[in-house]
Amino acid sequence: MLESVAVPKAAQSSLNELITLAEFAISLPGQSVIIDLSSAAPQQYYTGIIFKGYTTNSNTYIVSGGRYDQLLANFESEIEPAVGLGINIDALASIADVEDSIQRPVFVYAKLPDLRQVVPLIEAHANYSLSLADTLDQAKQQALNAGGRLMIYQPEKGLTEC
Repeated sequence: MLESVAVPKAAQSSLNELITLAEFAISLPGQSVIIDLSSAAPQQYYTGIIFKGYTTNSNTYIVSGGRYDQLLANFESEIEPAVGLGINIDALASIADVEDSIQRPVFVYAKLPDLRQVVPLIEAHANYSLSLADTLDQAKQQALNAGGRLMIYQPEKGLTEC
């Protein structure tokens, strides 16, 4: 679509580079590209292309950056070509599809003959652990000391909270 836009001859080279970049990004699996030629550089030191990356899960950018050959002029006498990007960690954290990593541990107490039935139940839950306590009272203390919960396995009832 950009190929049909009439631009001054001096800008055609830049537009062709932009089209090449967009075509490369689109060739990556599961990517789409929207080009907004009206975006203004966020800082004066930007000298070329700027970009922002979005995800379908958020209305704010998760990465941004661009070409900023004038950045070092603020700090040093020599100007160095530069390209960079920043990652918006707050935006990533707000859209992350992960379980709360601060889950209370759950200890599962079972008698020795019942261990074969308990193992699949423990493996199905990331925060479940087999209590290796010798007695139910010791298992209760273990869970209390760890700030967790205790589940008891009984063949006729399955897992029940203690």
